Amino acid sequence: MQAQSNPSTTQETPFETLLPRLSAYEKALNEDNRMFSQGFCSHFDQSKWEDRFLMFIFIARNCRLENDTRLPFHKYIERIVRVIDDNVMDQVNPSTMSDLDWECLLEEIVYELPIEFKKSDFQEEINAITELMKDWIVGDSDCQSKVKYAFLGLYGKHYPNSMIKKTSLGEFVWQVAENIYLDNRIHALAQSVGNSLIFMIEQLTAKINQVTSDGEELFLHKGDIDWKELAILRLKMDDLEWYYRNYEDTNVLSDWFSTPYEDQEWNYGSFMIDLVLFRIFKAFGVDPTEYTKELKSYYYDMWACHTQYHTDEYWGYEIEDFYTECIPYWIKHNGDTLFPNGK
Repeated sequence: MQAQSNPSTTQETPFETLLPRLSAYEKALNEDNRMFSQGFCSHFDQSKWEDRFLMFIFIARNCRLENDTRLPFHKYIERIVRVIDDNVMDQVNPSTMSDLDWECLLEEIVYELPIEFKKSDFQEEINAITELMKDWIVGDSDCQSKVKYAFLGLYGKHYPNSMIKKTSLGEFVWQVAENIYLDNRIHALAQSVGNSLIFMIEQLTAKINQVTSDGEELFLHKGDIDWKELAILRLKMDDLEWYYRNYEDTNVLSDWFSTPYEDQEWNYGSFMIDLVLFRIFKAFGVDPTEYTKELKSYYYDMWACHTQYHTDEYWGYEIEDFYTECIPYWIKHNGDTLFPNGK
């Protein structure tokens, strides 16, 4: 069974030249004294601009684009908590100290904080520490949470974004992203990839219903289907979701992909490409991870790559939180073969 696709022209248009081949990324990466692992991006057909766009996402998602020398925020908070804990355990009691001694102590505490750039004015830090120490309890999780809120804004002062530097590959990827930003052809491609996956899901659902009604075993027909193509297509949708979240400021699939169902329930597209597709693999007795082994390390939280997500508990949570209203709609239009007893 073949997915629908948009044919690429043999002669590239000016737009298509904005999407480089792998060799251009390799050149930029070499400037960082690094290189891609063997077989990296081998699942893309570089002769097609559509695949080169998906390859761009794959590279942007999985390669280091920045060198960030800042202290990570969680470590920053841990050190602040430790500084306050140490001083509270030394039985510091503001009520028994003179104003001058208290101010001196606060300044000492501030200078113990994990601050990259020392400045002359620490009044914000002093105010934050003063409030925190009023009711501080050593080891108390609520007190530790208060530190995050008190120093969230100050983190940028202590560790400014100027400490983040793009790698050569990062500069190159950013330029590609700028060139194609909000281009209608990109959106048309993303919609086409989603349509191809939805089409395959619909066709497989019809096949399941037909085989089941004929009293045949589904596993006898699993050789009719290109399972790797189906699994890779789902991973491409995962990359597209990542792209739209990170480059076009969207949150959910329905922000950029429209399914062909007029009266569908909210989140129906995600329901189809995740839960329905998973049930299709399961119905045929096929493990999608057998076809995505070489990509496992790039999709650490994707069910098509990791068997730990193939549990009733995992999908039970998904149904309860996202897909409860989608299942009745699906059964109404496609039958209950994949969802016996409505679950």
